Amino acid sequence: MNNLRHLTYIYALIFFDLANMVLGLLLATISAHPDLEMIPLQQVFAMRLRISNMILFLGFALIWHALFARFGLYHSRRLSTRKAELFDIIHATSLGALVLFLMSVVFRIELVTPLFLFFFWVYTRGTTALILLILKHLLEHLRARGRNLHNVLIVGTNNRALQFAKKIDSRLELVYHILGFVDNEWVGTEKFLESGYPIVADFTTLSVFLRDNVVDEVFIDLP
Repeated sequence: MNNLRHLTYIYALIFFDLANMVLGLLLATISAHPDLEMIPLQQVFAMRLRISNMILFLGFALIWHALFARFGLYHSRRLSTRKAELFDIIHATSLGALVLFLMSVVFRIELVTPLFLFFFWVYTRGTTALILLILKHLLEHLRARGRNLHNVLIVGTNNRALQFAKKIDSRLELVYHILGFVDNEWVGTEKFLESGYPIVADFTTLSVFLRDNVVDEVFIDLP
């Protein structure tokens, strides 16, 4: 069920990104070429699409998708910061606009002007970032209601592991629930227990804990 939900989420992202790209092309056309608004609607529907134009459009759509996949925008990025994701969106949309420019030069697409590219980049960057913020807000809402939580186990009780746990708890959009920590007793155990986090198992009882509890992910924090 989790795999099906994850695949549905990925395909939905791909659909929205490609639809957003098409919308960006339409909005950029209207903004950069306002004279096209004077063309009667009947004439627009009467236009025949050339096979070459369809091939160019499909080729650009595939490149657009490949760029978003290259920057990891379709993968789960629970531990990434919003700033890092926004930078990746800017990089992906900027390269997409550059590819569109190169295609316009090679295939002499008169519709793609510098003003068109500017509007296209602004629209796609803004709407993609907006979709990201909406998804983050939705994940925070789901976690606040105790839904879609991923149970995690942290191996290690050093300071690095403790800081990692605090980072998880401070970001609601990660939808992680910390079950506890795993470690043998050592000189820093007493100090760790002052944090309030539980040690649910040591290395000899870890296999028993995994059999008796639902654990979605395990993080190993070495000193």
